[in-house]
Amino acid sequence: MRKMGWMLGLLLCSGCVTTELQYKEGITPLQRNRDVEACTRQATKRAPVANVSHTSQRYWVPARQHCNSKGCFWQGGYWAGGQTTVTDQNIPARKRAYGQCMARKGYQPLATQGCTGKVREAVMRTPQGRYPRLTAESCTVGMSDGTLKVYTP
Repeated sequence: MRKMGWMLGLLLCSGCVTTELQYKEGITPLQRNRDVEACTRQATKRAPVANVSHTSQRYWVPARQHCNSKGCFWQGGYWAGGQTTVTDQNIPARKRAYGQCMARKGYQPLATQGCTGKVREAVMRTPQGRYPRLTAESCTVGMSDGTLKVYTP
């Protein structure tokens, strides 16, 4: 029953996917891409990648005896742990710098619904002109080349 509820929740939310983006009405995708690239470069200069690695401690898991109706057997011991993770500690600062740069250029952060089904297919085939005024029904499609398409019915 729990699995069914989980799957139903996933199905219901599949049309509710939101996209967070920096948006400015009236510009072209080319202008937006230039601003995104410039702000990404500036943010990376202000908060460069600062990777920190952490390795978890290794430990020995001793051999164990397992018994069932057919008899008993031993599972040998083994080493566990020792995984290394790498984290960029400047991600929050870089995101903040990027947002500030985009705000200086007149962009506003917002979240929109992702286009789905036939609307998504139509938006992907249609060239994007200037970005329209957004409404509650607007949706977006992120293209593989990094451009953003916006549809407002």
